Amino acid sequence: LSEDIVTFLVLSLLKPNTQMTLDMFLSLIYEHYGIVIGINEYIRSTANMTEDMKSISISFNRNVAAFEKFLKATGFLQELSDATSVVINPYEEIIINED
Repeated sequence: LSEDIVTFLVLSLLKPNTQMTLDMFLSLIYEHYGIVIGINEYIRSTANMTEDMKSISISFNRNVAAFEKFLKATGFLQELSDATSVVINPYEEIIINED
């Protein structure tokens, strides 16, 4: 995913100055846009998983690690002291006064 798409995902799913765990964020991406990044979303998307499909699901761990690294590089991910990764929308809400 490009930086523009990742920025869109963060800004469209998180209100300004809010945060959520990476797992919750990946789930929302799947629910809203049907994009599968992690293993949990992959399993949800394949209700009738075969053994072959289960074997490739391990590669999704690499997807999550790469996505997490990308989020961190773009300023949308913070790692907490308890090893929890939190996706953040660091922007302030813009209020437009139409007077």
